[in-house]
Amino acid sequence: MHKRTVNYGVALLVLLAFVGTTAFRVSIPAIAFYAREVLSASAFSVGLLTSMFFAARAVASVLAGFLSGRAGKFLLSLIITTSFIINGFIVLLYGLVESIVWLLAVRLCQGFLNGIAWVLVQYVLGISVSENIRGRIYAVYFALGSLGSVLGNFIYSLISRQELTLSLIVSSTMYVLSGIIALVAVRTLSIKSEIKRTHSNLSFKDVERASTYGFMASAILLLLIVLGISAFSSIVRGDLIYIYLSESFSLSKSYVAELVGITGLGSLIGAYLISWLSDKCGNVLALRVSSLLGALGSILLNVRLGGAAITGLLLFYIASSSVMPVSRRAAITEFKLSGLILGVVNAVGNLGSVAGSAIAGYLYDLLGVHSTEPPLYAMATLPLMAFAASILLKERRE
Repeated sequence: MHKRTVNYGVALLVLLAFVGTTAFRVSIPAIAFYAREVLSASAFSVGLLTSMFFAARAVASVLAGFLSGRAGKFLLSLIITTSFIINGFIVLLYGLVESIVWLLAVRLCQGFLNGIAWVLVQYVLGISVSENIRGRIYAVYFALGSLGSVLGNFIYSLISRQELTLSLIVSSTMYVLSGIIALVAVRTLSIKSEIKRTHSNLSFKDVERASTYGFMASAILLLLIVLGISAFSSIVRGDLIYIYLSESFSLSKSYVAELVGITGLGSLIGAYLISWLSDKCGNVLALRVSSLLGALGSILLNVRLGGAAITGLLLFYIASSSVMPVSRRAAITEFKLSGLILGVVNAVGNLGSVAGSAIAGYLYDLLGVHSTEPPLYAMATLPLMAFAASILLKERRE
């Protein structure tokens, strides 16, 4: 009976990834178009919507990490549930504000609540399953989250002709539903202990080896790969991509949302193949292939042909879905870098996400959508930098 209860709680947390991500993605294109068309926001301001979200999420994630090992089941369920339900009310505020400044303030609040909720959900999920199946459970969890993103875009495409309020109500309802699912899931699970923290037994020789030029070079190259891909990823996975596709190719709002949803669905298959490549042929090769796809995708997105842009979007979605997990795995298993590098990888990823969207928005305003030089052309140098770093990265054999 206890095992069945645990499985039920874990299944609910995995379902939560799907429902909660759908709630978020329904509102993203709606708010992007509202900011651009109704509030006449600049592309820089639209880009800042994504930057604000990632900045707040990064801060909240640190706080959630601090709370995770110290809060009991009651407090965890209270924080997670409250975060989702408050998010459900916060998202309704988008329809009430009439300036981009307040729109950014609402997005900042959303990012903070998302950062708190999702880190704690992933923590609870991790300590609720045995170590031998934890990786598979997380894989299913993130896959359903990606499917939720696809569904959110498709839902918006169906209601894009309606008032903004309808999109916000759908998003709000799903956030409240997420809060209910989280409450039931966490209260169902038996949370008695946290993941055991392993204490480092590194010898002086290990520390000396890790500080040598080769290992430092590996760390720097990994960080350059993460920075290049995450910076461009904040554009294609954020608010700005909807505006760029709509204005550059004269596409309707519903068609843009469908396009983003379809390419996102296709990227799941590509990301799985990259994961398989990582298992069979090594992390370094997987990083090179991912970075190459990212570089090609960023270039094709700047080509003023619909087919090329769609292909570019698909290729970059595959790259962005693959680089972060493979780079983390490579840091630990391939190069034996310290656990600290994982924190640095996350920090650099957040930095790239915060800066990338804002810079792209500024360039979009500067160059204009009808200029001879595509507005995202300069940003394509970042994935190219990531690919160059992946070529320089060498497999390390013990």
